[in-house]
Order: sequence, then C-alpha cells, then structure tokens
Amino acid sequence: MHLRADLLDNGDTEIRWVRRSRAGWRWLDGVDAPLAEETERYRIAMMPDGLQRRVFEHPETRFTYSASDRAADRASGATAMVVEICQMGSFGLSRPATITLFLT
Repeated sequence: MHLRADLLDNGDTEIRWVRRSRAGWRWLDGVDAPLAEETERYRIAMMPDGLQRRVFEHPETRFTYSASDRAADRASGATAMVVEICQMGSFGLSRPATITLFLT
C-alpha cells in the first residue's frame, strides 16, 4: 500500500492509501484492480511513542486521526504517532505500510 497523510483545515489528519490486489493487476474494467477477498478490511495500529498501542479494524482506504485525539496524545506526552496499516485477507495480513506523524 502507498500511504499519504494530509492535515485538514479543521486540524484533523486524513490518512489515505491505495490497496493492493491479491489476484494480480489486470485492469479489465478500467476502473479498479480486483480485490480478490470476501470483504475489504484493514487493520490499523496507532502507536504513540511511550503510550499504549491502539489497534482496530476499518473498512475503507481512508482514516481520520482527529485533532482531539492528536491533542489527547500530545497531552499524554507523545511527540510522534506511528500508524501501521495492513490489508486483512482470507489468508492473513499483508505486510504493514507505516507512516509517522509528528505531533507538533
């Protein structure tokens, strides 16, 4: 996956990624590569330095790290947030894609 993070006007951070196909990259319909899974799911791990890791499942290729969550993590002493995203599939997890957000 290719990760990208953008700071929004309201202070939230939108994290987006492009999923990979597990059935190859034949672009038959001209719209998207086949998912080749029963459902589209991702495991997102939020790891603020020095704080407890938070892990959850998400059904979309975008996630919002809210300004209020960022403020709470900073107030707890974190200076950076490592975000790790894995595509969940019928046969296990993909290798993680990782991005680091600095909480300044």
